[in-house]
Parts: sequence; structure tokens; C-alpha cells
Amino acid sequence: MGNRNLPLKYTKGLTFVEQTEMTGKDFLVICHSFRMEKSGFVFIPHLHKAFEILYVEQGYPSYTCNNKVYSCKPGDFMIFNSMDMHACLYAEAPYKSRCIQFEYDMLSSKFLDLCEKEYLHPFFTGKILCKNHLPYNAEFHGLFQTIETEYKQKKDGYELAVKGHLYTMLSWLYRNALEKHEIAASNMNVPLNQERFNRVVEYINENYTQDIRAETVAKILFVDKSYISRIFKSYSGKTITEYINTQRILVAITLLKETKMIVTQIALEVGFSDINYFSRLFKQIVGVSPKTFRQQTCCE
Repeated sequence: MGNRNLPLKYTKGLTFVEQTEMTGKDFLVICHSFRMEKSGFVFIPHLHKAFEILYVEQGYPSYTCNNKVYSCKPGDFMIFNSMDMHACLYAEAPYKSRCIQFEYDMLSSKFLDLCEKEYLHPFFTGKILCKNHLPYNAEFHGLFQTIETEYKQKKDGYELAVKGHLYTMLSWLYRNALEKHEIAASNMNVPLNQERFNRVVEYINENYTQDIRAETVAKILFVDKSYISRIFKSYSGKTITEYINTQRILVAITLLKETKMIVTQIALEVGFSDINYFSRLFKQIVGVSPKTFRQQTCCE
């Protein structure tokens, strides 16, 4: 989750990378909290590969996730699956949230056993999706607190404890909070497909202002267009075109907040030639028009 303590940073070709403590570390999990004493804007729309569990401790925030709005109260959880587009554009103060984020590599292994193929890999490639909004549940809250405590106290062996409890948390979500479950293909070449997906994402992030199509990336990887389209949708939950447009809108959000460029200039800067289409797509993803978004966030 992006906030003032863990900012989202925009750089050319690498958009909205969360600057968290787990970036580049061997222990790919982080627990953090955020407090706000004044009602208003909280954090901008963004996405990431990490799986995120957010607990609302105080306040009445409104979150958006994949174009749906969720009004929450103290005690509620928000579950952001890997690559879910999410934001909190408003919260009634005092607002406080606590969050656990962890990445696929934290739990995976090179040995592709049943758990890897049937559960872990599907959790992080969109085959298994959890419900985004989870009302208070004492058992789940207990798991959340246990992981937080282990992480913060850092007693000997805390990494083992955190990892074990994360497995338990995922199994609880699998049993109690599934939104979608597709049967994983038994012959899926996980490492090779992951590598190809990563290469496509890297290429798009470096060239999102250009006219990129499925044919373009297929030629770069020397694979069939339909094959790479299927792999990309499997891993990201989006088509290649949808992902490109999302990246463009994410950059536009930063430019609206951090520059004085007019909306037309921003649309052209991020790769849109049709200004009306840019405005419609921006409102579809963010929930408000570019002009309204700037008015709501420029004075935070």
C-alpha cells in the first residue's frame, strides 16, 4: 500500500514502484501502519506483485479495487490480490490502518510440489482470487496480530514463525474468502512462463508511451501471439492492452499531482492521442475525471 511513510515513486520506465523495506531483501514480507488525523485523500491508485492484507483500526475509509468501491469501518479487512489496482481516495479521520505485504518468492520453492502448483502459484497469478472486502473475523484477526507481533519483536527464529503463519493465513483465506478459483494446469511450465511474463512487463514499463501490441511482444520473445497473450493474462489478470493503459493512467496520476501540466499535455505525454478516450479511461480506473482528481489531491 502506498502512503507517506512508504511512498510510491514515479521514474521513467519504472512506474509506481513501492519503496518498501522488503525491496531487494531476502525476507520478502513487511508489516507497517499508517495514521491520518485529518479527513481526506489517503493514497493513489497503484498495483504491485505483492499480496496485501490491510486492517482498518480506526476511521471510515473508502477503498477502490479494480473499479469497485468498498466502504469500510473499524475492524474490517481489505485483501488486495497480486496485481489488484487499489486506492484509498478518502477516509474519515482519525484514520489508522495496519498492513501486511508479502511476495510470492517468500513462500515458494524451486521444488514444484502439490502446494506450489495447486495453491501458491495460482494465488499469485490470478487463478485464485480472494474477496477484496472481509468483515471482522476473530480467527483471521488473531492470525494477523500473531504475524505482526512476530515481525515487530524479531525474536530468534521469527522468520520461520512469520512464514509458517503466512501459510496458515493463506489456507484460511482459501477456505473462507475465495472469489475465484480456476483449476491450475498440471503441465504449466512455471519458471519459463514467469520469466517470459517478467520480460513483457519490463518491456512495457520501458516503452508504454509507444504503440505496443501483442504482436510486438510476441516477436521480441519469438513466441506465438496467442500464447504470450494467454500467459500474460494468466499472470496479471489483464490483457496486454489493459496493462499498458493502466501503466499510462498510473503515470498520469503522478503528473497530475506533481506537475502543472495541463490535462491534454499529460495525456499526450503518457501515450494517448485521443484526449476524450484518456479522460473516459481515467474516470473508469480512478473513479473521477482527471480535473476532479487534481482538485481533490493538489492541496493534501
